[in-house]
Amino acid sequence: MSISETIPSFFCCISDMRRFLFSVVYFLCLSVFFAQTLEETYAQIEAIPEEYRTVINSDFANLTDDQLFEYFIVLSGDYGRKDELTAFYKEKAAEADSLILESFTKNELKTDSDEVVYRLADFINQTTHTVFFKAYNRICFTTSELKDYKRYDCVSASIMYSILLTRNNVKFTPVETTDHVLVKVDLSDKSVDVETTNYYGFDPGTKKEFKANFSKTTGFTYVNAQKYHLRRDIDTKQMFSLVLQNRISLLTQKKKYMEAAQLAYMYKLMRGDEEGDKSYNSALYNLAGYLSAENNKKNEFEESLRWIQICPENQNKHALLNNVLLSIANHAEKTGDYKQGFANLELALNYGWTQTTPEYVRFRRMLVNNSVAGLIKKQSFEEAHALIAAEREAKIVPAADLNKMLKSVTTSECGLLYQKKNYEEAILKTAECLKLMPNDQVLINNLKVFFIDYVEELKTSDPEKVAQIIAEAKKRFPSDKAFLQMITD
Repeated sequence: MSISETIPSFFCCISDMRRFLFSVVYFLCLSVFFAQTLEETYAQIEAIPEEYRTVINSDFANLTDDQLFEYFIVLSGDYGRKDELTAFYKEKAAEADSLILESFTKNELKTDSDEVVYRLADFINQTTHTVFFKAYNRICFTTSELKDYKRYDCVSASIMYSILLTRNNVKFTPVETTDHVLVKVDLSDKSVDVETTNYYGFDPGTKKEFKANFSKTTGFTYVNAQKYHLRRDIDTKQMFSLVLQNRISLLTQKKKYMEAAQLAYMYKLMRGDEEGDKSYNSALYNLAGYLSAENNKKNEFEESLRWIQICPENQNKHALLNNVLLSIANHAEKTGDYKQGFANLELALNYGWTQTTPEYVRFRRMLVNNSVAGLIKKQSFEEAHALIAAEREAKIVPAADLNKMLKSVTTSECGLLYQKKNYEEAILKTAECLKLMPNDQVLINNLKVFFIDYVEELKTSDPEKVAQIIAEAKKRFPSDKAFLQMITD
């Protein structure tokens, strides 16, 4: 039994994760975290490095383009290359400035007329592609990818475009969809969409070159931005946070659940909305699944249950519980220590589950059944009967399942009694079991065999008792003529 890991839903334009490069998360370490307690692990998740704290605490208001690029460096996990990357940006931004000054007069750059802003915003998008970008790649979204290979995706393209817009005092609003991000430039009476992944992406519906180039660049067919599913405006801080979400997706693909959870915690703080909460919960589920699996291997079931307790109630949580209880049942089966198995199962009741939780009922039934099977194998029939009686009193395992277990005990025990020619005891125990399952054909047939052989045995050992047993048999099966003829011949 296993759990499908929950991959965060937002990874801009990603469908093929088979090959990729990604930045090293230099401040994180996975090597020993699963040996820690829940509290220690949580403390590690919530320990935010200072450079990230600065970004998270910022409201992103009135920032310069240099400050925005520095935040981009931090969120990319590239802070160790800060000086090098900052110098790269300054050089390229100056190059962009020169291109803009060649195409616009100083007076034009001082005006805020819609006509000039429209042309300038279009030119800045083209300049971003000329200066910073070379190859679109759906999993390249960091500053290091930008500098080293000029690779970009919709997140890094939208961020770089917004940084250059900021440098040139052009107002903008980021726009998020289910699996994409773009930017719209705000004019006095309207907004203009910009597909930042494309050189011709400014006001894309007006350019014939755009549609063909967009498909060639991204591999996607262009859909009018106004028709995007769940299109919504977001703020600049939320757009920048998408770098973290993309990194979370990559880390999850690599099964680096602790690093993913650490970034997801920061993403949650930066987003400040339901999307951030969803991502963090998803990362916690993946981490809880991994940690509980590790703890299960070490038979540390209580620690597994503690991790599951922190997860919000949904199907994933029940899947995690199912895996822990299955491990408990398997451990009991392997060791033969069903008493400890029941004790381990009871731990679930201390962590938010009840005796009516379906998984608890299912695995309690499994433990009872396996325990009964073990007792039958050891011919410890009295213990098996006592266990079933106790479970019947507890009223947790369904009566129908306990009846099946009782039938197994009875048929095995009575089979041995039959071999020993203790027919009377076999009849008594089978008849007792039939009170609960009066129509069970196996028990009925066994009882008939016991009567027939008992009568046959009594004919030589105790003839006076034969009539008593025949009378009892007739009372039980008054209408079974074939049976009555066999027993009276």
